[in-house]
Amino acid sequence: MPWKNGGGETTELFIDPQGQEDFNLRLSVAKVHQNGPFSQFKDIDRWLIILTGDGVSLEFHDRVITLDQSSEPLWFKGEENILSKLLGESVTDFNVMMRRGYGIASVQKVAENHLSLVSQHDHFFIYQLKSESLIILEKGESFTTQDDEVIIVRINKRESSFI
Repeated sequence: MPWKNGGGETTELFIDPQGQEDFNLRLSVAKVHQNGPFSQFKDIDRWLIILTGDGVSLEFHDRVITLDQSSEPLWFKGEENILSKLLGESVTDFNVMMRRGYGIASVQKVAENHLSLVSQHDHFFIYQLKSESLIILEKGESFTTQDDEVIIVRINKRESSFI
């Protein structure tokens, strides 16, 4: 889907609940073609990983962070004012967005071929960079990666019941 400001497009890989703008969890890949502000998402925690391109400089109100393909995943609050400046022509990035309080997340980029993984989490995702494929594992399921680089997203939901 193209962005309202024309600066890029997003491919949604996963959303929970399905078809809702008021989501708890969303994974996507975005192609960024021009400088501009980030869309704000109130009460959403975000993680960003650069997949292709020279990278971006992110200007927060109190700091500037430069991200490229070698950078670790960046966590930030979705309601922060951020101006993104491309360091080259364009970038492709991987995004995880989770409603604050929904769960505990771990997002990491791993460079290892034929990595065998077993899910012990409420949500377990493997994004294979070369094949651009998202693998979703249920608890107890296993998968061996085929790509040299993968992004692993593990989420355990928080209990909502109180005694």
